[in-house]
Amino acid sequence: MKQDTITHRSLIALAIGLFIFSSLNCGGSKPSRFYSLTPVKQVTGDFKTEPVTRIAIGIRTMKLPEYLLREQIVTRTASDEITMSEFNRWAEPLEENFKRVLIEDLSKDVPTNNVFLFPAKDSNVTNYQILLEVTQFEPRDNVVNLAARWGIAKGESAVFLLDKQSSFTEQISGDKSLGYESIVAAMSKLTGKLSADIAAEIRNKAGVAGK
Repeated sequence: MKQDTITHRSLIALAIGLFIFSSLNCGGSKPSRFYSLTPVKQVTGDFKTEPVTRIAIGIRTMKLPEYLLREQIVTRTASDEITMSEFNRWAEPLEENFKRVLIEDLSKDVPTNNVFLFPAKDSNVTNYQILLEVTQFEPRDNVVNLAARWGIAKGESAVFLLDKQSSFTEQISGDKSLGYESIVAAMSKLTGKLSADIAAEIRNKAGVAGK
């Protein structure tokens, strides 16, 4: 009889354990949220006129740090510790998202309707090439930092240096309820600032005036 009682209690404990495990794995986990960078120059670009279609810009290389190339949104603490948010993620690979948004912002800042990624369909159309290496692009404390090295070459020559540097910060919204939404919005604004820097250099080389 005693053995039967112990066995009965063991079965009850096992059943309770299975119930708890099932509850935790069926609707008990926090759902992930997904974000993407967005262009900021539809209205605020450097030009209010029609695109200067004679300028063609090919982006030959565009790189982001390896530690950013993951699904989770990466943040940096005051002590330089890298953390990844399990429940706040990119809706698409960050590097692809960044490329597309920068291209859209550049098309408003130069302006031109002919900004593309290499390889180009028609290599004869390229007036300028861009080589870009982003070295930092993540939030730390209450600001987001973006740092990049880049260079511009005229024509089809692929031999040029990363001789330009851009560095920007953007304040994250003080509304804590927005959370990662504010972080991503600040990152979008920084992409627009980088676009403005690159576009100014292209306009200078092309002899195109600003606003």
